[in-house]
Amino acid sequence: MKIRPVLFALPIILLLQFFTASATFAIEDSAIADPSEIGVGARPLGMGKAFVALADDGSAIYMNPAGLANFKTWKLNSMSGNILQDVNYVVIGAASPFQFGTLGVGYINVGVPGIPITTLTGGGTPEFTGDYANYNAGLFFLSYGSKLDRFVPYDLAKQISVGLSGKIFLQGFSGGGPSLESISGTGLNMDLGFLYKPTKWGTVGLNFVNVLPEGLGGKFVWPKTDTRDEPLEEKIPTVVKLGACVKFWGEDSLTPSTPQDLYVDLDVDMDTYQRPSVWHLGAEFWPVPMLALRAGVDQKPAASNMGVVIENDYTAGVGIKFSGFTFDYAYHQYGELSENTTHYFSLGFVGDEKKERKKEMIEEVVKPSATSEPVVSSTVKAKPVLKTFFDVPEGYWAKDAIEYLATLGVIGGYPDGTFRPEELLNRAEFSAILVRAKGVDPLPPASDPYPDLPAGNWAARYVKSASDMKLVSGYPDGNFNPNKTVSRSEGVVIISRFADLNTSAAVVSPFSDLSSSHWAAPAVAAAVNAGMLDYLAGKTFEPEKGLTRAEVAQMLSKTGWGKAKIKELLQG
Repeated sequence: MKIRPVLFALPIILLLQFFTASATFAIEDSAIADPSEIGVGARPLGMGKAFVALADDGSAIYMNPAGLANFKTWKLNSMSGNILQDVNYVVIGAASPFQFGTLGVGYINVGVPGIPITTLTGGGTPEFTGDYANYNAGLFFLSYGSKLDRFVPYDLAKQISVGLSGKIFLQGFSGGGPSLESISGTGLNMDLGFLYKPTKWGTVGLNFVNVLPEGLGGKFVWPKTDTRDEPLEEKIPTVVKLGACVKFWGEDSLTPSTPQDLYVDLDVDMDTYQRPSVWHLGAEFWPVPMLALRAGVDQKPAASNMGVVIENDYTAGVGIKFSGFTFDYAYHQYGELSENTTHYFSLGFVGDEKKERKKEMIEEVVKPSATSEPVVSSTVKAKPVLKTFFDVPEGYWAKDAIEYLATLGVIGGYPDGTFRPEELLNRAEFSAILVRAKGVDPLPPASDPYPDLPAGNWAARYVKSASDMKLVSGYPDGNFNPNKTVSRSEGVVIISRFADLNTSAAVVSPFSDLSSSHWAAPAVAAAVNAGMLDYLAGKTFEPEKGLTRAEVAQMLSKTGWGKAKIKELLQG
């Protein structure tokens, strides 16, 4: 019977990396391991490796590269652990945002020194040869993440992030004396990730791990040896990871009035190579801004006498964050033996995301008028101090304008926490918005400003002030009609006065349903040239349609006043 070398300790490594427990050095037609499956940070490990939909620190390089798209500052992560007292495991990575997206690099190393070499005798009994070998596996990552709207000009794309990781695999054995020849191999593959954030408090993540087909190079190759005349190719298994994260407490959560943060994550791994699907469940609680408590359940396939079974391993962890630097610890159970429990430690840098979001500005070129150069203004897409509303979700077309003007105190919300963006405005409400935008706090009038608007009415002082500014006026019968809905044509005319637009030039109507002779056509044309009606691009004008609260916010944010106030707000 042919004698071949066997690595006694190798099954430990291969089990952790989802090999079979009977693997030997005589490489068969099988699949190699992806070292990132062990874990890539004490934070996700403490959460049972449920991190695909959260992916908000340096671990995103390995867990879901789409998470890189949301980085506002550079990040660093590192981790070390001694798995089952024999396997040295090290992770280090860094990522930084640039104008064209976010780039990340990472490296994982798995090593086992001093593995005793045995031989299988004719009777099947292993005998120690007196030699030792070393096993080493390395995995390099080059990752990129970006918002999808960088490539696809649709509103929905603003809620979706995409990411791609190129991967280089290195694995091999060295030493072993004359009974075992040294050998190393290389492989290529890539991960493709997505994040979808339909609400402020919920995110869905999807990561296709090792998605590159074998025909395009997605494989691992062992070179020729003295005992093998041809290179040996192995599969790199594809795993589909689907996750969901819900923020139950804290800012932008289901319960925003609760000061502490609580995240709950659930991931499902669907393997395409002879392994059962498993799930990961984890929670992260921040009782104070600098301290995190974590717990989770990490499922994995495990070898047993009955074949491959599902093992539930319990995890826990603690995190400390100070001045942007992080220290994380994770406890991870492996099987039922207490001596197999592993402790992981991570050091990293995440920066002050809230501070960075306050500073983040995105330049947008506003369509110029016929007599002016393009105007560059600064807006921001997310800022913790902005007022937010339950009924103005991520991706809503006027979300930014609503939150800016609400924060500035120009357009308020309702006591139930809603903004009601599609609600129509009446003339009294519209007058109040314009006066507040001018920064005026008028006194109650001494007499009735209009016959149908007594001085004691809440809107009287605003209507009187708006009339004095020549922004609004009464009807020929002398009444103001404060409760009458403002039509779109009336609203554009009034806001064009507010913005001091030139409406005296002869115009050709920019909308098919608004004739050039219409009384509002000059103001509408001026508003179009100023970029105030970009939200109607490709649509009809519908001059008699009621004006909504969202439309007023959007138009005001595009005026010279709006741009200046928003810039001032963002600069603190």
